[in-house]
Amino acid sequence: MKRIALAALAIAAVAPGAAQAATELTFSRPEAFGGGVYMLASGKPRHLVNGSGAAWSPDGRRIAVVAGAGAALRVVDPDGRYGAILALGPVSSPDWSPDAKKLVFERFGWIHVVDADGTDERRLARGTSPAWSPGGRRIAFVSDRNGTDDVYTVRSTGGGLEQLTSGAGNESDPAWSPNGRRLAFVTDESGTPEIGLLDFASRKASPLTADRSVAASPAWSPDGRRIAYVSSRATGDEVWSVPAAGGTPRRVAAGPAEHPHWRPSPRVQELLPDLDQQPPSDLDVRADHGRYGLWFTAATDNIGLGPLIVSGRRSPSELVMHARQWVRLSDGATRAYPRVGLWRYNHSAHHSHWHLLYYQRYELRRADGSVVVRDRKSGFCLGDRYGIAPGHIPHRVRRPVFTGFCNLHEPNSIGVEGGTSIGFSDRYHSRLEGQNVDITHVPAGEYVLVHRTNTRLLIKELRYTNNAASVRIRLSRPHGVPTVRVLRICADSDRCE
Repeated sequence: MKRIALAALAIAAVAPGAAQAATELTFSRPEAFGGGVYMLASGKPRHLVNGSGAAWSPDGRRIAVVAGAGAALRVVDPDGRYGAILALGPVSSPDWSPDAKKLVFERFGWIHVVDADGTDERRLARGTSPAWSPGGRRIAFVSDRNGTDDVYTVRSTGGGLEQLTSGAGNESDPAWSPNGRRLAFVTDESGTPEIGLLDFASRKASPLTADRSVAASPAWSPDGRRIAYVSSRATGDEVWSVPAAGGTPRRVAAGPAEHPHWRPSPRVQELLPDLDQQPPSDLDVRADHGRYGLWFTAATDNIGLGPLIVSGRRSPSELVMHARQWVRLSDGATRAYPRVGLWRYNHSAHHSHWHLLYYQRYELRRADGSVVVRDRKSGFCLGDRYGIAPGHIPHRVRRPVFTGFCNLHEPNSIGVEGGTSIGFSDRYHSRLEGQNVDITHVPAGEYVLVHRTNTRLLIKELRYTNNAASVRIRLSRPHGVPTVRVLRICADSDRCE
């Protein structure tokens, strides 16, 4: 790694608050009993957020919940902030991919996958109760395609259907062990729903519980030693826990309770950036040789726990550099993520330097979300030169670190580096080349101008739900000349309804 990266990692990253001292368990309660997601703290339940069916992100910093009148899929921080809708309801059984860049859920008897920024939702397979494998390649779910409810898996990209169970009873609620070697599930083959375990090496299933209570929703502890589940007793649905190796169950939380889920507690936390996209501003229509462009200012703030650092490297024979992200860890070490994009040299009046491609994109959309026109800008040079992020940012650094210009006027460079420190803004003014969309042939009407950063989710971030912002505009064409008026500003949404 080059010298500037090491300096940035040392200066512009801070340790987060103390990591969870002990493994924490959450569960949901029905609306009739207070509703919401609760966490056990010192043996007592503490309300976290509204919703149900909570699933913790792999780093334990965000929660996916089903919430609201429409039972939509939402992602929130544990303190309830930074909430965003990823998929419209009614949904159930959300679960995260291991890299936290996608979520899986069930809607109307079908398994769906959606990106963690709420884009690219697609239907995967017919079934219920999806669970993402620790390796990320497969998703377990339940389907009755053969007459009884059995557990299947499918590739997370689609296809490759495989049946795992084929017992005499019905199975439900699959849950992968943290090492991916076993699968817990609910089976009623004995006449009473109990927890069973499937060993992938031997392909044999065996019972884990046998206490004649109705069991549901198994959930592995992060260390793989225990399995929490819901047990229906005379006092109502309660959360119990049993050793994964077998043994005596014990009650963890009194009812009513449902959907237990352990909060992951990594020993080493990644001090990730958080790219907060600002809404388009300084909108202006300009004419140029018979064409009209809608020009604007774009800004992306880093409000995370560490700096965004992206380097590039190429051989002399290559035209582009392969981008790599560097992440500071809470123990002082660093971690590299390769293949987060490409750098390409840009020859122009204002941007004769290396650009990180597709770091940010601009779109003009119709009210139904369909795209009318996109930008033609090739990429961006990342840096701290352009401004300070507004508002209170807990870990803001005082001085800029990334003050270079991405190898300005150096097309023969074989290495480059850029980034954004905590509390700084990567801002591109409307006067700069490429800060526009062509509206020459766009008819009059209402549209949404959307700015989105990290468009392909290649850069690893603290959260992705704030990567888009937009403005709703009215485009008029008096005497054929377009004019624009801003109707609404939407700071954390690409819909702007």
